[in-house]
Amino acid sequence: MVLLRRIGAGATGEVWRAWHLVLRRAVAAKLPLLAAGDATRLVREGRLLGQLDHPNVVRRVEAADAEEPLLVMELVDGWSLGELVRVHGAFPVAWVLPLLSGAARGVAAMHRAGIVHQDLKPSNLMVDRCGRVKVVDLGISARTDEPRGERSVGTPSFMSPERLDGAAGTPSSDVWGLGLTLFTLLAGRIPLEASGVAPCLLAARPDCPPQVVDLYQRCTTDRDGRGAGSLVEWIDALVPRFGGDLAGLLCASEAKAGNLWG
Repeated sequence: MVLLRRIGAGATGEVWRAWHLVLRRAVAAKLPLLAAGDATRLVREGRLLGQLDHPNVVRRVEAADAEEPLLVMELVDGWSLGELVRVHGAFPVAWVLPLLSGAARGVAAMHRAGIVHQDLKPSNLMVDRCGRVKVVDLGISARTDEPRGERSVGTPSFMSPERLDGAAGTPSSDVWGLGLTLFTLLAGRIPLEASGVAPCLLAARPDCPPQVVDLYQRCTTDRDGRGAGSLVEWIDALVPRFGGDLAGLLCASEAKAGNLWG
């Protein structure tokens, strides 16, 4: 493995663009940070990724282990949604709905496998040059059927009320993260503070269709525990009416942002 350049950092380590000498292709290699326990978290992240196989979740290439804590994943040829918000500002609704649909599909696959992400936000969602969304950085993800520590770990601005109170993450808290991601894409900014109260979408985007506002309220008020799978059908019903293809976003991103990861 030849490390080429640092392209990002996650909850458990730094991510590098690398060249895999055996596979002879570019990959993303994640190395642990220096903090105690980061190598253990990286091994756990690789184990969780090995339980998933979905086009909307980043794929593991090689697992990390205690002797060589290096997690090798597919290299997503594109951009994080967090970077694109900083470049473009507020997105049109026509861009947001297809992006949210892909994200919800990936998160729903995690929930079906008994895994919660626990840190959903625009910077942990990537879109490749074909318009496919990938859920990335499972550094603090966990299985719902295993004991969990570090319950306060995460990004406060995107944490659900129960997570801010110290409870473990649930499918509902991941849905909250998708809702706050929806807000960020439409408002062009992250929520101002970690209050556990969802910001008003209409105040940030008065032109937002009522049906999209209803979707946002579903994400941030309905704590029924059904997870992201319950959102996919709802989002897909909105896409034909309010959504559009992502050609405009992808072309604008090529021009303004370049290849942020590659």
